[in-house]
Amino acid sequence: MRMEQKYGRYALNNLPLYLVVCTGIGYFLQMFLPGVVEYLYLNPYLVLKGQVWRLFTWVLMPEAGLGSGFSGMLMLLIVLYCYYILGCNLQYVMGKFRYNLYIFSGLLFTVIGSFVLYFVARVQFAELIEQIGPDGARQVFTIYGTATVGGEATLLPTYWFRSISTDQLKMSMLLAFAACCPEAVFRIQFLIPIKAKWLGIFYGFLMVYSFIMGNISSRIMMVATLLNFLVFFFATRDYRRISPKEQKRKMEYRQKVHQAQKVGNTSTYQGRTVITRHKCSICGRTELDDENLEFRYCSKCEGNFEYCSDHLYTHEHVRRIVPGANIKPEE
Repeated sequence: MRMEQKYGRYALNNLPLYLVVCTGIGYFLQMFLPGVVEYLYLNPYLVLKGQVWRLFTWVLMPEAGLGSGFSGMLMLLIVLYCYYILGCNLQYVMGKFRYNLYIFSGLLFTVIGSFVLYFVARVQFAELIEQIGPDGARQVFTIYGTATVGGEATLLPTYWFRSISTDQLKMSMLLAFAACCPEAVFRIQFLIPIKAKWLGIFYGFLMVYSFIMGNISSRIMMVATLLNFLVFFFATRDYRRISPKEQKRKMEYRQKVHQAQKVGNTSTYQGRTVITRHKCSICGRTELDDENLEFRYCSKCEGNFEYCSDHLYTHEHVRRIVPGANIKPEE
């Protein structure tokens, strides 16, 4: 909230549109200028060698599995439309600044995760780099193919980095939407209705399964790309409200309310028990006994004590009993 007060004016108004445009540009570059894409994907090794633009251009990396030709373009339009509607709804629910912070923190965590993955890969492929020679690191981190490490064929880390795109970030948007609007309905294949919360739960189980069955590279990037969701919807929650002490306090409060409803301002009127609006703490009379009676609360009594006009000035003031204190009731 403090960040929003200080930096809220810098938030982008049409961030969902910008994300869709970036994805569309990357897809068309892959179709018509595939050689250019080689200079866009995020590779920490090349970034450390001076190609710093990769820290930003990887956002253009197209999604995998959309195909090519007319069917691929049609699928792309449907996917982009869905992401745009999802982003607009999230921005409306979360607010412009918080939605900006959610998206940009997701991008930042992905970049940090890629560097963590790079240093892990350097340790894992240290033997291969030493075998190849002085220029081994560049070959390991920039060339397609497999290498033999310890007699086993191993994918080079370049495949890890080429798979980094905004796919996981967009899926984190789906999780955020499921958390914010669980009752919203999606229609799979435009026909089958399903609530957002069930999609979020299904995707959550799928991610847990992928995390358990995947390798170290997929685990690192999965945590990095979904860290913004974990921070926004788990780390920032006030868990005191579900603590045992708080649950005990709520249970005792409900019990007292239930007892008060039974013993509160109840009176027998015309053969039935009714709850009255006023009741004198001394004589127990209510407005049903005499419609001309007036009732007031005493400002000197400690507690919720109400008196009729006959006992308002004649009652003994109620004082809270403090252990060890010598306090007598005041008339």
